[in-house]
Order: sequence, then structure tokens, then C-alpha cells
Amino acid sequence: MISLIENDSGYHVRADLFSISFLNKKGSVQQNCEDLLTLKQVHSSLIISDPQGSLEGDGILIGDLIKKGGIYTADCIPFAILGSKKLVLLHCGWRGIKDQIILKGLESLGERPRMCLVGPCARRCCYEVKRDFLDLISTSAHFKFHNQQIFFDLVGYACDFLPKEIPVFDLRICTICNTNWHSYRRQKTKMNNLTVARLVD
Repeated sequence: MISLIENDSGYHVRADLFSISFLNKKGSVQQNCEDLLTLKQVHSSLIISDPQGSLEGDGILIGDLIKKGGIYTADCIPFAILGSKKLVLLHCGWRGIKDQIILKGLESLGERPRMCLVGPCARRCCYEVKRDFLDLISTSAHFKFHNQQIFFDLVGYACDFLPKEIPVFDLRICTICNTNWHSYRRQKTKMNNLTVARLVD
């Protein structure tokens, strides 16, 4: 059972023990990050579970040791895998997905996921790639060809790594064509959208 609230700062999801906020331009600036664990994101498949260890990676295990974590995106997918008492929050670009970050997130959870959440990211409507990108992805199912242009379905590619029976809740927001969200591809910005996940009482 989940609840969804939309306001001018973004989308806020409550699911059992967890609260996940997908924050847009306005919400990301307003967020107090004082007690928020964030990472040095490197487009990897590394999942961080211990706040005292290395913080270089692209996934955070929210649970026993980390109660509140955040990831930054500006076209990559903010992706959450929810268990009964733990949550894995991922920064998913095509490199991390290809390097098995979804599968490693599932392993880190240590149980069958209850559901997954997909936040605002670059979508197939706007995510244009060059022809040599076709050689980097093993399936052509996630490409749309229109005239001389090629568009990539990043979300579809990510979800291919999930067991088919796991429900996926997708906000279906494109960061490239929705100007409420930061997009590197649209504006070459160094600014990011922030996704925050935390355990709640």
C-alpha cells in the first residue's frame, strides 16, 4: 500500500516503513541536507551499507545502519527497491545498469522485494543517442527509431533486470521535456534533482 502526494517541490511517496521524496528544482534547493547521507556517485554498481566505510558508490542500503540517504540525478533514474524493513536507493545510469547495479541492489536487500519505484528521469520520448550507442546495449528492444534519430528507453532497460513478478510504480516524468526538473541533456547543467529515502516511525 502506497500513498503519493504531489506539490511544488516534487513527489512524495509513503510506503509502509519508508518515505521517499523525489525533489525537483525547487525541492532540491529547499531540502535540509544536514543529517542526510549522500555519496560520491561515479556511475558504478557499488552499494553502500556502512556509513563509516567508503562513500563512493551509486546505491544506499537504508535500514539498520543508515536511516536516511539521498542520491542526485539529472537524467539518470532515481530507483528504489523496497523490502519489508530495508530499502535500496539507486542512481541508475546506463553504465551502472549494464554493470548490474539493479541485480546488486536486489542482493543487498537480502529478501524478495515488495515493489520498486521509478522517479523522474530521461525517457524514450527525448533520450536521443548516437548510432554507436547501439553497440553498447545488448538488446534492440529499448530503442525507438524515428527518421534519422534514435531514442533510448532507459527505464525499460533497467526493469529488464527485475524479476517479472515484482510490481513497479513509475512516476512517468521525463526530466528532459519537463522543465521543473534539472536535466543535463536539456541544459548541460551541473545542478541535480535530489531523491531522499528514510525510515519512518
